[in-house]
Amino acid sequence: MNKIFVIFIWVNFIFNALVSYHLEKKEISSHLLNGFYNRPDIVNFFNEQKTHLHKEIVVIDPLVLQAAAKTALGYFKSKNKNNIKLVKPRFFEQKLNSNDVRKTLEYIVTLIEQDKKRGTNFRILNPKFLEKNFKFIKWSEDNLSAYKNKVKIPEDLNYGKIPKGQIRLTNYAVFVVEGSNCKTSKCNCPIYSIINKDFENKDRFKFTKQNILAGVLEKPEYCNKVKPLVWISRNDLESALMQGGIYVKMPNGKKRYFNVYMNNGFVYDKKIKDIKKQKRYWYFKEIKNLKDSGSYLNFGGVLFAGDIFNLGLGKIIAIKYKNRKNQKDEIRLGVLLDSGSALTNNLYQLDLFAGVFDNKKKFKDWLWGIPNTVEAYILVKK
Repeated sequence: MNKIFVIFIWVNFIFNALVSYHLEKKEISSHLLNGFYNRPDIVNFFNEQKTHLHKEIVVIDPLVLQAAAKTALGYFKSKNKNNIKLVKPRFFEQKLNSNDVRKTLEYIVTLIEQDKKRGTNFRILNPKFLEKNFKFIKWSEDNLSAYKNKVKIPEDLNYGKIPKGQIRLTNYAVFVVEGSNCKTSKCNCPIYSIINKDFENKDRFKFTKQNILAGVLEKPEYCNKVKPLVWISRNDLESALMQGGIYVKMPNGKKRYFNVYMNNGFVYDKKIKDIKKQKRYWYFKEIKNLKDSGSYLNFGGVLFAGDIFNLGLGKIIAIKYKNRKNQKDEIRLGVLLDSGSALTNNLYQLDLFAGVFDNKKKFKDWLWGIPNTVEAYILVKK
């Protein structure tokens, strides 16, 4: 018995030492650590349910949904180990097999292609067709986690917590902002690209966002390791970091798009409400051919960000709600294709990507009809 106890002590010591080492090197991802100690019990929140649809309106562009589904299928066909983990999280397989997810994506791509060629109405827009051909796995709210994370639902809903049978819905977008090729009084924050493997493997973990904005990477020793792709304002930088991308209008009128590539390894701290105080910084890359890039920028209105590390990328999501603007019952279909630090170990929330907007007013106008809490389902081909 004493020998067993000694072995346990040594195993525990080695495990903690390894975790501490990786933390010190900032090479272990935050979602992985959270997965060890704070993983939600997925089985409790997803159950197949008979759904009776009637006069709901399906409000999506089928061709955009098809393009997003094709992008998701690319992850299933990939031999990259990280991509395999994203589409096949071991904690969700017991509830929904990843092969069924792949078949559902393939079915949707084929279905929309057939209707496009025939020039007929898209069957994916018919709620009765959805009810007949798909299983609906109901997503129940994880109010305990929402309470622990002090999630606030807007007061106009008259709820102190997420309503029963619903989840929280947030939204994000990419905005067109002004930028410069060099540092100016207004555009004084850099979007950096990594151009050196040694920096990518080691140095990028050394500096916080605050270090970078203070000019540490402008020193001569880093001039051949990173380069500023563009300069923008501080508020626009925070938007780019939060949204995962930014459209920049240059002084010559040309628009360039930049997408996040690698971060500095610092964990997003949910307790820090002022985003300017977050230490995480993302290095970017420029996307020059958006149409063929498979970028999420192409999938406005049909792309969801969520807890892909627990749920698995590529799930077809249906959200159901009453439009606040026209008072009609609507269904919006989309693909779970994106993630975010605030969405890790988070089974009470989805984040809908709205698209690209010239300003925040147009973004708010687009969102006005969609409420802050919705019914949510994962769709699986029968």
